[in-house]
Amino acid sequence: MIGLAVLTSSAFAANPVYLDCQFSENRLFKVTLDEDAGRATMDYGTGKIATYAAKFSPNDVRFVDDSLGGVATSIFTIDRTSLKMIHFIPSIKSNDAGQYKLVQAPKNRKF
Repeated sequence: MIGLAVLTSSAFAANPVYLDCQFSENRLFKVTLDEDAGRATMDYGTGKIATYAAKFSPNDVRFVDDSLGGVATSIFTIDRTSLKMIHFIPSIKSNDAGQYKLVQAPKNRKF
């Protein structure tokens, strides 16, 4: 019975999703979403790459960058249908929006 449960759950495992987002400021963000692991990895295009706990709902994915200790917390929300991203910084009440597109994992990757 345990083997069946493991087989069933792994049969429905989701692959990571790769997204590119061009923000209005001409910044390119790259995000990898791993729903099974509950993580989002963001490449900010500045040399900073970070992995965050992510919350996956039927409508959106949300993750928080609190790397500055609450000084400039960033909340990222990606709509699962439109792929629109909202970047909100509560401390300065700033909203920024971008549009993601799905991209394939690099074909020459070995793992």
